[in-house]
Amino acid sequence: MDKPADLAEKTVKTAHPNPGFPGECTFTSEIGNVKMVKKAVVKKANSAIALYDDVRPDHVQVGKRGSESVGIEDLTIPRLSIIQDLSPQKKASKPEYIEGAEAGMLFNSVSNRLYGDTVVFVPCFFRKEYLIWGNRAEPHKFEGFFGAYGTEALAKEALAELPEGPKCEIVETAQHFGLIIDMDASTAEEPVVDEVVVPMSKSKLKISRQLNSLVQMSGMDRFARMYELTGVEAQNKKNQDFYNYAITQRGYTPAAIFAMAEKLYEAVSTGVRNANYDDASGDDTGKAEY
Repeated sequence: MDKPADLAEKTVKTAHPNPGFPGECTFTSEIGNVKMVKKAVVKKANSAIALYDDVRPDHVQVGKRGSESVGIEDLTIPRLSIIQDLSPQKKASKPEYIEGAEAGMLFNSVSNRLYGDTVVFVPCFFRKEYLIWGNRAEPHKFEGFFGAYGTEALAKEALAELPEGPKCEIVETAQHFGLIIDMDASTAEEPVVDEVVVPMSKSKLKISRQLNSLVQMSGMDRFARMYELTGVEAQNKKNQDFYNYAITQRGYTPAAIFAMAEKLYEAVSTGVRNANYDDASGDDTGKAEY
């Protein structure tokens, strides 16, 4: 049966103030003297900018225009860290949050790239440092990074001059500089690698000594062989559960990767390159209680 003319439904769409952009539009339906207001989502038009598209378009070519003055000394070396159960990378409310992060995964501190629980690592240079951190344990509950020093004596001198010294601690840290090989994207002739430093302190010092022993037993350059680093569950002296590294020695480093490792060795050993401490806040930088 047809509706009487005075009950016929009329729908009026209110124009969106920014056509082509996402948002809400209002639709008003009139049935007799009754008005019903509905809202509908306007989806982004196909012509809008794809902010998160990682596929390189044809007009973007490989090059260095605009970065001609960036030298090797202007670059930083990211840290490789393990995500722990309480790491901020797992918490969506934290600025350090990484989507998909799970405890035991390894990640890059600069790019936030998740590597999964295993990487292939080529060690290039080893250095022991003494880092000054805020002591997070009771009763201090103090956070912050206050410098890296080549000897414990130098770190103690610096600590004595710090106003925050009583709330800080010196953490012996083994710094392993090296390359992570992207096994999915690499070939022997055209490798894809990330430069990283793997800091190991406290309970991880045992793993550092194991890696150093394997390297020394080979009797070759530090970067002559590849190693797998895997995040595994472990327990410290306080019976606290955490994730540590497990190390497995693999084959010899291919020539193209060996040459890249040699360059990183020269840059770090001469002081041209160094680890990134600007955002030092991860569980593997020496401030964790593991």
